[in-house]
Amino acid sequence: MLAFDYAAVPPEQSERAVAELLEMQRSDGGWAQLSNMDSDAYATATVLVALHRAGVKTSVAACMRGLQFLLDSQLNDGSWQVASRSQPFQKYFESGFPHGQDQFISTTATAWATLALLFFLPEQEPRPIETLTGTFPLELPEADLSAFDVWGSPFHRCANRPGESETRFAGLVSSSRYRAAQ
Repeated sequence: MLAFDYAAVPPEQSERAVAELLEMQRSDGGWAQLSNMDSDAYATATVLVALHRAGVKTSVAACMRGLQFLLDSQLNDGSWQVASRSQPFQKYFESGFPHGQDQFISTTATAWATLALLFFLPEQEPRPIETLTGTFPLELPEADLSAFDVWGSPFHRCANRPGESETRFAGLVSSSRYRAAQ
């Protein structure tokens, strides 16, 4: 459902998919990755984002129950833990995210849960942000990227020519090159 807009899926097919997802909701308000598993933040959050993308409103009771499931299952550190069910295919390494062997699915679940909660927040007027160092307007200034000549994706930059530098963001493997404008 997350790609229905891009795939030009007919509205009646989208409506059926929404109805099926709503029927799959568990009594605890969440959704499960598989029918034989318990509800978890990963499945619940991805369903809520898909429902949002399909135009389902927050006021729908199922969405409210799903959001409540996320809020109830969030841990004190702000993350959501989801048990990994994958078979290890690479050596484990500690990323710094909590939950040990479950950290990679938990990182993803936390990202999806955060998106779901943000998408279903009620509309609000922008207001200043108060911090320990003062009050700042909510609007962020536009970044000045005029010093860079960018080709392709900004997520991965390869050092293949003099003056270029190597940077990798979030393990993405797409490539592009940039150089400081002359």
